[in-house]
Formats: sequence, C-alpha cells, structure tokens
Amino acid sequence: MQKETGTQILLLDLAMPVMDGFETLEWLQRQHPHLPVIILTDRETDLTMKRLAQLGARCFLKKNTCTKELTKAVFRVLEDGYYFADTASPNLLLAMYKEDGKQSDIKPCLSEKEWRFLKLAATDMTYEQIAFELNVSTRCVDKTRNGLFEKMNVKNRAAMTLKAISNGIVQTAA
Repeated sequence: MQKETGTQILLLDLAMPVMDGFETLEWLQRQHPHLPVIILTDRETDLTMKRLAQLGARCFLKKNTCTKELTKAVFRVLEDGYYFADTASPNLLLAMYKEDGKQSDIKPCLSEKEWRFLKLAATDMTYEQIAFELNVSTRCVDKTRNGLFEKMNVKNRAAMTLKAISNGIVQTAA
C-alpha cells in the first residue's frame, strides 16, 4: 500500500517456507531499512515479539485480523511509524523493555492512545492542542497524562518525555 508521498509498507507473514519471516525481516532491514513492515502472525510470545521488534517490525497483527483493523494498522504505521493492536502491545512492550533479564520500570501496558499521547506530549503542543489532535476532551488528556505519570513513575511532562526518549518510545529529531 502506498501513501501519496510514495511511502510503501510491507505485510509479512511470519510463517513462510524457505525463508521464514524472521530471516526475511532481517534481510529487509539490511537492504531496505526504511521500509515499514507489518507482521502477520499467530505467535505472540515475548521472545517472538522481542526478536521482531529488534529486527524493526512496526506492527504485529494476528493472521485472522479483520479488514477494518488491518486498514487502521496500515494507515497508523504510515502516519505514526508504528501501530500496536491491543492484543500485541502488552507482549511487545514487555519484550522491548527487558534488557539482559531486567525489566524497565515502565510497566508493559501502554495502550495505543497512550503511545499517541506520548508522541504528542513530547512536542511543544499544549494539552488542549493534544486533546484536539486526539479528538478527545481535555479531561481525557488529563486522565491519560496522570495514568502515564503513574506507569512511568514520573511527576511531570518533562520527566515523562525524557523517560519516553530514553526508552525509545519517542524519537528525538536528528
């Protein structure tokens, strides 16, 4: 699928003959590192998610995902660079924040809304502008922010942003 700018996206089945999805994704990351890849799989173990995340997968979906969810995922990956379906995100986050057997202090239960909020909170947007962008009330933004403060064990927006950057949740401008 292509966005108007010519950006491409690849849907990749993890279980393939000859060269499986892991090998294919590894090859793609060497040959086409900027190509966003959505993984279709029935495997959702921590080890699988960790390896796929390390190889650069941007989204994980079950093979039986409905067309509406798949379409949403494709457009979200094109827009935000990633998409985490509710069923995959807890496993993915747990895998991503484990380092040498130690788990990060960010609890592995961020929702898609929290990921989007973190991305916007790391900008100079006001909370009112974030609410408008997310199409929610400012009260909903306050609730999301406070929940993230607790999950991330921080007390303010600056600390939340720094922790999100240091944990690779939000990318800094290069």
